[in-house]
Amino acid sequence: MPPRKKQVSGSQGSEASTRCIWTPEDEKLMLDYITTNRARVGDGMNFPKAFWQQLVTDVPFSSKNGVPKTSEAFISKWNQLRSTYTVVDKVVHFSGVEWSTEHGVNITPASELLWVDILAKIPSAKPFKTNGWEPYEQMKDSPGLHYAG
Repeated sequence: MPPRKKQVSGSQGSEASTRCIWTPEDEKLMLDYITTNRARVGDGMNFPKAFWQQLVTDVPFSSKNGVPKTSEAFISKWNQLRSTYTVVDKVVHFSGVEWSTEHGVNITPASELLWVDILAKIPSAKPFKTNGWEPYEQMKDSPGLHYAG
């Protein structure tokens, strides 16, 4: 029986040699490119594979830590950003919420009951109790994104 391969956890440094590392600057460059090229959106409000391949060659992304970014990595990152956007957008539109890209909902002891209500309806909102999400404002006008109450 061959030996088992060792599993690499997300916190170990060796993972950086097999994964893309995304900096906030990389995310911003990607979102700028998407916004600029929004007319190229395809069926289902998705971009065709050629769009992502062109992105790889058009924009100088950092790959100091991790492997260079491929079109597949951009597709995966875009899907992850869209998922996070959907959660944040639901929180932003939750009745009684004041949102900040720096502090999120900024729940205090006085507003803890509001937070309980939010989590009951949007369990994935937990990271945004006192932390914002910088890409939110930039993504509001991205193709294929809208509040789905």
